[in-house]
Amino acid sequence: MENEKNTTLPAVSFDEFKVPTYEEWKDAAIAALKGAPFDKKMYTKNYEGITFEPIYTLADVENNAQAQTMPGAEDFLRGTTAGGYIANPWKIAQGVDAVDPAEFNKLAKFELEKGATAITAVLSKATKQGVAYTADTEGRGVAIQDAEDVKVAFEGITAPVYAAAGASALPLLNLFKEAGVEATGCIGADPVGALLVDGKLPCSMEQLLDEMAETVKAAAAGLKVINIDATVYGNGGANAVQETAYAIATAAYYVKEMVARGLTVDQAAQNVVFSFAIGANFFMEIARLRAAKVAWAQVVRELGGNEESQKIDIFARTSAFTKTVYDPYVNLLRTTSEAFSAVVGGVNALQVTPFDEPIGPADTQSLRYARNQNLLFAKEFGMDYTIDPAGGSFAVETLSAQIVEAVMALYAEVSATGIVEAIKAGTVQAAVAEVLAERFKNLQVRKDVAVGNNMYANTIEQLIVKDLTAENAAKAAAAAAGKTALADARAALNKGEAVEATAIGAHRWVEEYEAMRMATEKAAAEGNKVNVFLANYGPIPKHKGRADFSRGFFEVANFNVIGNDGFATAEEAAEAAKASGAQVVVICGTDDVYPEIVPVIAGALKGTAKVVLAGAPGENKEAFDAAGVDTYIHVGANCYQILKAIQEERGIC
Repeated sequence: MENEKNTTLPAVSFDEFKVPTYEEWKDAAIAALKGAPFDKKMYTKNYEGITFEPIYTLADVENNAQAQTMPGAEDFLRGTTAGGYIANPWKIAQGVDAVDPAEFNKLAKFELEKGATAITAVLSKATKQGVAYTADTEGRGVAIQDAEDVKVAFEGITAPVYAAAGASALPLLNLFKEAGVEATGCIGADPVGALLVDGKLPCSMEQLLDEMAETVKAAAAGLKVINIDATVYGNGGANAVQETAYAIATAAYYVKEMVARGLTVDQAAQNVVFSFAIGANFFMEIARLRAAKVAWAQVVRELGGNEESQKIDIFARTSAFTKTVYDPYVNLLRTTSEAFSAVVGGVNALQVTPFDEPIGPADTQSLRYARNQNLLFAKEFGMDYTIDPAGGSFAVETLSAQIVEAVMALYAEVSATGIVEAIKAGTVQAAVAEVLAERFKNLQVRKDVAVGNNMYANTIEQLIVKDLTAENAAKAAAAAAGKTALADARAALNKGEAVEATAIGAHRWVEEYEAMRMATEKAAAEGNKVNVFLANYGPIPKHKGRADFSRGFFEVANFNVIGNDGFATAEEAAEAAKASGAQVVVICGTDDVYPEIVPVIAGALKGTAKVVLAGAPGENKEAFDAAGVDTYIHVGANCYQILKAIQEERGIC
């Protein structure tokens, strides 16, 4: 033991390791690519229009002033407090959407007992719109219609509550006051967001802004009353720059309008909470959350707000847009990645949504998964003991600066005309729709991969079916109660001409593929099955690659794929294809034999089956077309359109 105490370890030196130059690294990368083009393979352009570099170095951040800042200072890139999560851990905001107020209260308390530190109260559409509850038109969410409902739903809940209240929070907050319930967190209004969700407002924007000013003046300590619900953009397919810039433009608009109504910039800005949907692009989401801190600080400073008002308050939730009905357990991986981005990016509160969100109401198990994902990051992974965990990353620091620039540019553009005017003109909606179309196109050609949907489909999967008996009964009871207090209060407040605009519809990125597959399965159950025969030519090593590719291609729509070990001649392959009775035949082989076998197989099947060639035809396309090949499948082919065309030919809508 004495010898061990006196042992002195030699100094560690890394002098023997030479630091490579960028040129040396690039040469090594080019060699590893084995002829593939460096510029095409190593640079990735994303939906935000920002290109991911293949490598980031110290040189990328040397002139980045933001990268030299400290936590809790200078635009708050690294967080709004010097202590980060150590001083202020993010709130674990578990979502509760039970229709019945009593059931809502029970579930909320249970979630808080099990580790949640806040509640995301999902309000019914009728509650947010301030109209009478109608069971047939309602989605999920607690039905709050009068003060008694408030008392039942929120009695005994002392944890912060986050609720998007729709166009105005005034009628709902008056019910809280009447019920004697004091809330903390954010029960916030967003008339701009409501306009984009519903396509209309119940009265003039001026009236709703007057109501917002009234709630800000009366807001109790610990409760914020302006909620910038930017998830409408994320659900519509917007990119992260759009969602962030439009949200900040909306918040700035509210601050200016509150000042015009006698409030200070600080009163207004300190009542704002931003609600963002966190998407699947891991590093982009981290960087955009950091960038949002900087952008908001700069905007509030320009408006005359003090340092405290420049500190952004971010509520984040995992994206609804990226979730799938097929292979839904993969959603657990998606929410994990998105939640990780949110935590690393620095949020004040985080709602991890259940993996079965797109299917139906969460059950006890899926709620537990969602809660535990949040708890794992906080308690087991030790993320609640960090300060700006992405700080110092050359890539994240560079991306953050690029997103700040892009967000501020778009903010300036939309602010030049005004966010409301831009929405009325449809320019915001058109910009979001453009990105959505690009996302759908990339999924169609499988440039983007949705596991279990446009690739790697599980053809024996049984969809999760939710029992909606209890929820439907709760909806019927809420409608039958005939309560009108909230609706009457809203109607009494309505003044001025109602505002209308084109709504941004809520989408999910795989909705086209899901609808296509569901149509196949419905048709098959009715006796209209689509059979695809693989006309494999030659020994297994010669056709396996393209046969496997073809199977995966057609199973995306859950067509019935008939395989085999290959045929020695083209004539045998054609005869087997005919005997199978398949409506679609795929020729699978190698490029060198295609000129010989394609005319034989395609010619024999012409007029009796749809003939598909696995592989790009190249210079042989004209000859193959003439021989009877109907279409070609390969990497880059439009998978969705090809499969959809087959469905239409078979009378499957």
